[in-house]
Order: sequence, then structure tokens, then C-alpha cells
Amino acid sequence: MRASSRPPTPSHPSTDLLGNLAPGSAAQFAALAAAGDLDGTLFHKVFPGRFISGGRQGPRRMGGVAPTTPLPPNPDLTASAAFAGRHLRPGTVSLAVAAADDDPVVRARPGYRPAGFNITTGPGPVPALDGGNVVFGRVAAGLEVVNGIAALPALGPTPGPFNALASAIGDDRAA
Repeated sequence: MRASSRPPTPSHPSTDLLGNLAPGSAAQFAALAAAGDLDGTLFHKVFPGRFISGGRQGPRRMGGVAPTTPLPPNPDLTASAAFAGRHLRPGTVSLAVAAADDDPVVRARPGYRPAGFNITTGPGPVPALDGGNVVFGRVAAGLEVVNGIAALPALGPTPGPFNALASAIGDDRAA
């Protein structure tokens, strides 16, 4: 099963979903991709040589994922076997469960389902992701795009004065 109905291009990776290993996570990712809910997703964590993370739920204008239809319950989240997949090679795609970065307000909503995902960049395995995340796919084409994202300079933590200003105007992300 493919996560995208478009053919892979240099600017659009293609993903093979492993529905036999994690059917709920693969189906959820495919549904998000088919609905266009992952288009324009911000990669909010970039660890060069390890992995990138995207799919954090939130406003689309801020690069977040806002599912257009309610996601069904994901049986993989309660199946210990679903967490047995390993992040052994570049391009491994997993549902980010262990370190879900969704805003607490989003997580508190009725019907909330995690949609965040990790993609390993290599060159080696990333055992830190094993056991806490559900491996459900691999990048079939376009790994150079993933590695290009990982190579971009990333913003570090915001300096103190900016955090103080953000806190003063009620932006809790500064914490």
C-alpha cells in the first residue's frame, strides 16, 4: 500500500506501508495522506544522522496536522507486538507514540488520535526509537528528500528574552 496516490518525484517521497505489521497505524497514515492532511506538514524535530519528526497536530497555518475527518481508534496502540518493530535502516517510518509532541489541549480533545511520525535518516540504526514507537512503513522513493530536510539548519531553543515576551502574551510554548 502506498501513502500517496501521486507518483514519487524528487520533491515528494513515496512510502511503502507495512499493513501486516501495524495495520491500524498504516491505515491511519494512508487516510491522512489521501485526505491531504499531511500536505505542508512541518518537521518539528530534526536530529541529523538519526531521524526527523513531523505530523504534530495543531493549526495548519503553523505547519500542524489538522485531520479533516475523525481518525478511528488505532488497535496498534494497545498491542505490545506492534511496538516490536525496530528502526534499523534509513527511511524507517514509525508512529511517534513515546514522545508525542501534540499540545496538551489537542490531546485532551474527545476522539484524539496521535498522528505524529518519525523517519530515520541513517546512516545507522536508531535504537532510541525502538519499543516506544510503532514501525509501520519505509520510504520507498525519495530518501534524498528526507536527508535534505535533515541537512537543513534547524532553529535552536529561543533565547530568554523572547521566551519572556512569549510568556507575557500567553504563548505557553515558551515553557
